[in-house]
Amino acid sequence: PAGGGGFHPGAWRGISTPARPVRGMYFATHFRNFYHRAPLAEIEQYLEDLALWGYNALTVWFDMHHYRSIHDEEAQAMLSRLRAILTAAHKIGLQIGLLVLGNEAYDGSPVELRAEWKGGQNGYFRDLPMYQVELCPNKPEGYNLLLRWRQEVFEAFADLPFSYIWVWPYDQGGCGCAACAPWGGNGFLKIARPVVHMAREF
Repeated sequence: PAGGGGFHPGAWRGISTPARPVRGMYFATHFRNFYHRAPLAEIEQYLEDLALWGYNALTVWFDMHHYRSIHDEEAQAMLSRLRAILTAAHKIGLQIGLLVLGNEAYDGSPVELRAEWKGGQNGYFRDLPMYQVELCPNKPEGYNLLLRWRQEVFEAFADLPFSYIWVWPYDQGGCGCAACAPWGGNGFLKIARPVVHMAREF
């Protein structure tokens, strides 16, 4: 009741069953937002709240474009943070997942291997929403580098019991070159298939 008076249980009795088997949350751990910067104790408390509200899965993403390589001090700190978040989620019974983007790349990626982002060609009317560091998977060296980077990320999380690996074509990313276009049904699939096989190995 208004004004306090303590906790008073309601009269309802019965069983409430969620309508969907997967009730997941995605923590966008980048751009220095809450998930990126909040104390881990607050994140863990929020995870407990989510579980009590009926969520049963959590996905995170290691956003590569923030870093020069996986060996950067800040990249290593983020990997440790993500591992702590995922471990806390799994400890309270949530399934865990990892998101990777099709052709995302590190800051300072090789310019000659980068994806085409300018619109006005190959069916694209606008520039592609990219950080302009992404790589083209139809350039053999770019393809190999993308797979090497995915392997490094999977190795960093290899001991965690993932239920889901998401290989995503967007929000940023893609390539508008003639060999990759249209990205979602062409270039993306070229790089997504081997990444899926790699994820299953891990």
